[in-house]
Amino acid sequence: SFIVEQPLEVVQIDHTPMDIVVVDDLYRQPLGKPYLTLATDVATRCVLGFVISFVPPGAATVSLCMTLIVSPKAAWLKQLGVVGDWPMAGLPKTLHLDGAAEFKSKALKRGCGQYGVELVYRERTHHGGHIERLIGTKMSKLKSLPGATGGSPKARRSYDPDKHAALTLGELEAWFARRFGVFHQHAHDFRAKAQIIDRAQIVAAQAALAIEHEN
Repeated sequence: SFIVEQPLEVVQIDHTPMDIVVVDDLYRQPLGKPYLTLATDVATRCVLGFVISFVPPGAATVSLCMTLIVSPKAAWLKQLGVVGDWPMAGLPKTLHLDGAAEFKSKALKRGCGQYGVELVYRERTHHGGHIERLIGTKMSKLKSLPGATGGSPKARRSYDPDKHAALTLGELEAWFARRFGVFHQHAHDFRAKAQIIDRAQIVAAQAALAIEHEN
């Protein structure tokens, strides 16, 4: 069994292609499907951060996600135009990851090692059930959005997501942020378990986990 009791004791991160086509900001023309990188706290089921990008999963997207995990999110939410409170932030004790190359990068190992974040790799796929269930649930919510590519094979044959796509990358990011705000407030009693870390720790963690270019 996989039992975790304390917030930030174990955080899981994973990626997935998103089942939706987004458009560009200027001409509103279809650009394609972005990727989602998502982090969840195992003990509380809090979402600690996410990144939506056209950049395939790699060391850069993991670093961006880690920066969001440790940071207060008020400024980020304001930038997105999202009204709400997302108090969950902190430096994980352990990252529980699959064996993908981006999770074994020198940059991630160096940054996490400097601040005592242990990296643990899942031996079996089902050991990542917490993050995988969360991703599956959130991807299912995309079906109601314009440009969604999910649904049955029959439905996909009669629906062209490129023609119906309407959301930009930023608008999709804001939509996700609002969804997680509702998720935190109503799904479980997360707020009582949420932890906020002090500013000095935030700055130190951001410096350690900044994107590094590897030769």
